[in-house]
Amino acid sequence: MSLIDSSYTVSPDDAATAKKMSSKWYGSRLSYSISSQSKGNDSNRGKGFMQLWTVILLPIIGSIFLVILFFFMGRLWIVLIIYISLISILYTSFVLSIWLSRLLKERNAEFEVKWIGVVAIADIVGFLTAVGLVLAWNFVPPQSVFSTILTDLLAIFLAISSLCFVRMHNLMLCTVLLSLFFFYDIFWVFLSGLIFKKSVMVSVAMSMPSLPLVIIIPRVFVDGHTLLGLGDIILPGVFLCFLYHVDRFKGYENIRGYFLRALFGYALGLILAFLMVTATETGQPALLYLVPLTLGPTLVAAWRKGELRELWIGKTSSQVDEEAMGEYGRLPLDEMQERR
Repeated sequence: MSLIDSSYTVSPDDAATAKKMSSKWYGSRLSYSISSQSKGNDSNRGKGFMQLWTVILLPIIGSIFLVILFFFMGRLWIVLIIYISLISILYTSFVLSIWLSRLLKERNAEFEVKWIGVVAIADIVGFLTAVGLVLAWNFVPPQSVFSTILTDLLAIFLAISSLCFVRMHNLMLCTVLLSLFFFYDIFWVFLSGLIFKKSVMVSVAMSMPSLPLVIIIPRVFVDGHTLLGLGDIILPGVFLCFLYHVDRFKGYENIRGYFLRALFGYALGLILAFLMVTATETGQPALLYLVPLTLGPTLVAAWRKGELRELWIGKTSSQVDEEAMGEYGRLPLDEMQERR
């Protein structure tokens, strides 16, 4: 998960909002699918779930990297390009290989490759396509329309991959994560200028608009573009994935569950942030709007359903532990009714 731009802030118009919602929806479904496949595999139990100490460290590490980039962006530019290129190839090939394997199905032949092991056609095609996209992104003119499309595409692949691998096992961790980054975002956008003479978050984000760490949305009625940091997609997205798993485990559908409530709140938060950017003509900390409108309705709904304590501590049975809550991400749909 990228934290260096973890929440640069600006929100898009309605069409772009739908674009972000669709990536969250797909990321949640893919995360559930991958989690379900680990059912019954003891070696995978507990893997991928964040711990409290990790959640607390994330904004600290993000702040350190943000300050480093603020002061040394020019010197670190080449290193940053190489690192992001490698990460983009890895995550893009991961998502593409899954798409292709589902498209090819029985035609997705596997064979042995020396020094690598067993690989499938989808893996090879996905990897080569990812390499081609990253090479094209590196060599096209930075300000061209094609560069913007490639940047957004790679950023979306990175966001989807992150939502597949970063998971929460209870509502308490989700609340701590979003609350910490709520204040992190406000400080680095609004208050950091009191110490560093200008907003650190805005300065860093504006200095790397061509990197796939932000989504670039061209404005419709005025010149210029709007930037949305991957942190504003990944952080609420991890929370939405948790809620999606809970809904599947409990058999909730549509608005009866938690996921759609929070997804609607996310869309509303993006629109509100965009309106504030338009009204104030300054960058806004998007998590200032996204966190209350996603976390708040969830807490209220859980309290009204009498499930707040269960979700807060990760209770799925009389035994409360991390792996029990992990069943929210592992139980396939056909076993839900049996567990209920």
